[in-house]
Amino acid sequence: MKKIASCILFITSICILLVACDNKTISGFPNTVAVKEKTVIAIDIASQPQQEDYTRHYSDAIKIEEICDYIRRLTWNDLKDENPDMENGAEYSVTYTYEDETTKTYYFKEDSYFKSENFDWKLINGVENFKNLIENTVSD
Repeated sequence: MKKIASCILFITSICILLVACDNKTISGFPNTVAVKEKTVIAIDIASQPQQEDYTRHYSDAIKIEEICDYIRRLTWNDLKDENPDMENGAEYSVTYTYEDETTKTYYFKEDSYFKSENFDWKLINGVENFKNLIENTVSD
């Protein structure tokens, strides 16, 4: 009887560990911590380098929520052999302005990479087409 109880306890412990591991992002950095938000009152998006002359400003609550939701849904992996800084392609800065007038900036490189002031480039998983989102969301 003790062996059966020990086996059940062992199997239960393994199941709990598997469920707990499954609830974290691949990088081990929960999105809720990486993309912590206060009340965003404006979002400014600019392409890098500046000569591409691409800027957007959003103050409409619905548009802000759409962009914030996109960023909240991102998942990512740590880079392996990739080097986004050596790749050609559009880079976008996305600056949130909060009610208290502080700002937070995120960066996208094409539809493949994402970084913030808190962490370096990550390889995006699951959500694509940031460029399409901002091109189809008319600036305020």
